[in-house]
This record gives sequence, structure tokens and C-alpha cells, in this order.
Amino acid sequence: MAENTRGRKPFSVELLVERGIFPTNWKEVIYDKGKEGGNKLDFAIELNINRKTLYKLMDRSADFRSTIEQALQYSEQWFISKAMNDWKENTGKNINSNFFKYYAQNVYRDSEWIDRTDITSDGKSITPDNQIQIEIIKPKEKDEEDDNNG
Repeated sequence: MAENTRGRKPFSVELLVERGIFPTNWKEVIYDKGKEGGNKLDFAIELNINRKTLYKLMDRSADFRSTIEQALQYSEQWFISKAMNDWKENTGKNINSNFFKYYAQNVYRDSEWIDRTDITSDGKSITPDNQIQIEIIKPKEKDEEDDNNG
């Protein structure tokens, strides 16, 4: 990281706790919010920081990043349990499956909630390493078709 020429310390979790911006029990605060189904925006709001600051802290501190990741696992568990419970109690008709799908894909990316489409050609998977070639075939002229048929 580059030296800070202004004489200010680069912000860190420790500095935010020291200045009273973060509570000393910041981990528990984030975990509790995750156990309620919270996401990164909820964590940022709970810690009284903006989302960009949350992402910078995740880049700067492995401890902070792992805390956020664990809280997201709690959140994912909460959402799945909520949906499963509603399904079991036959109140699942109120669940918007499209919302759930896209929310899970975007919030819980590390859990691989993504749609995948496998495309194959001649039985082989297409990967970024494959060379894909397109052959353009010119349509036959009407006169050529008549010559070939007659």
C-alpha cells in the first residue's frame, strides 16, 4: 500500500473501533444481522458506514472479510430456512420464486446460486480455450437449384 503523505492513518477496523465509529463487539453485530437475513448493505448500515467503505475494509482486513462471509452464510441459512418453513406450513404461495432466485444469485454468489447453461458442440464442452469457428454458407441461386434438379 502506498505511503499516506497527508499524515492521516489509512482507515482500518481497529481505527474505526478506536474512534468509536465501530462498536467493540462489531463482529457480533454483523453476525446478528446475518442471522436475521441481512446482506452487505445491512451490515454497512448497522456499522454506520457506506457500502464502499465496507468493501474497502473487506479488501484491507482478512478478519473483517471472513466475518462478512460468515454473516452471509448465516443470512443464506436464514433465507433458506424461512422458505422451507413456509413451504412446509403450506404458506409458500406467498414466496416470490423469481425474487428469491435473483436475490440469492446476487447476495450469496460465493454459494454458487447461479444459472448455468452448458453449451456443447459435437459432444465437446465449449470453453474459453476452444476456438469457435463460424462458417457462412452462401444460399444457392435459383438457377443453380434448377440445374442440379433437372
